[in-house]
Amino acid sequence: MVPGGSELIPAIGTIFSGDGEASGSSIAAFMAIVGTMVAYFAAVVINFGDFTRFVKPNAR
Repeated sequence: MVPGGSELIPAIGTIFSGDGEASGSSIAAFMAIVGTMVAYFAAVVINFGDFTRFVKPNAR
């Protein structure tokens, strides 16, 4: 048995309780997550665009 494993489920409620010390800490955390997702998908879209400009169209 993993030590501390029985504390995992009660800890989930504590993590998402929103009792942060700073006012607006939940908004800042949300904005950080959104910013990370935007940065990740921007890199994916740019990479896709770099590869697709060299693809030749299918002849019909």
